[in-house]
Amino acid sequence: MNLLLQQLVNGLFIGSVYGLFAVGYTLVFGVLDILNLAHPAVFTLGGLTALWLVESAGLTIFQAFPIAVLVAGLLGLLLDRVAFAPLRHRADTYFSGLISSIAMAIMFESVALGVFGATPCASRQIPLRCISGDLPASR
Repeated sequence: MNLLLQQLVNGLFIGSVYGLFAVGYTLVFGVLDILNLAHPAVFTLGGLTALWLVESAGLTIFQAFPIAVLVAGLLGLLLDRVAFAPLRHRADTYFSGLISSIAMAIMFESVALGVFGATPCASRQIPLRCISGDLPASR
């Protein structure tokens, strides 16, 4: 019964993440007419920032969450200023914006990979040294 409850919670969580991505795509495309494919990369960097604040800076999740949202918002502003604002007055903004957002997504993902590493961790409380590669992926 405990495993079933955990899987239900996992399903609700991943479904809400997918819903958040869909709402983000819909909102940006509906308002700006630009398909922002860097949205998941910004979301990932915000989540990794929250993880770093909890594990390394010793903040609680309630303190780290607003800071991570602020960091993700600042990344969104950077994305707009660097990738989308120069293209707004061009004739072919759909395709140019799409390519520009893909490029920014690759750069954001490269920053996340460089800062946090690529070691997967499976534990209840993930230490930051596991993310940087000092510990094995499973215990």
